[in-house]
Amino acid sequence: MGWQDVVAIGAVLAAAGYLASLVWRGVGGEKSGSCGTACGKCSSGAQGEPEQIVTIGAAPALGRAEATKVR
Repeated sequence: MGWQDVVAIGAVLAAAGYLASLVWRGVGGEKSGSCGTACGKCSSGAQGEPEQIVTIGAAPALGRAEATKVR
């Protein structure tokens, strides 16, 4: 087994350890409130609906004259 194999196995083990720590914190971690939980204990966005910046909808219909123009 060469040095490249050792480095590759180390990288795989490090990645697996990182993923295991994420799962461990997600499943068995403390249930403390943080920003984004909307618990109302802080002033960061627990104000209801966020301000609408962009509206997504259908494009306005073009008449036949505008649709056939070459730009």
